[in-house]
Amino acid sequence: PSALESVHRDAPLAVGDVVSAGELTIHVTDSGPTGWRAARFDVARDLDDVCFASWGEDGLRVWRAPAIGEAIELPHVPGVMNM
Repeated sequence: PSALESVHRDAPLAVGDVVSAGELTIHVTDSGPTGWRAARFDVARDLDDVCFASWGEDGLRVWRAPAIGEAIELPHVPGVMNM
């Protein structure tokens, strides 16, 4: 399946699921009834060359990946489709 098909599917992503999108591989490490809560991101290049973005209260925001061994929390904020 494509990266889009892997994310938009009938069942939420579960622990152990893997989504690949080119040089990015996402391993789900924690999930709940509404979907994944934690994941490990493996990137086949220097993280300084990668742009991460998420939807926030003020719209799309860009953020830097945490240092190895660190984590960040991205709270759920309903997007433009109120999801």
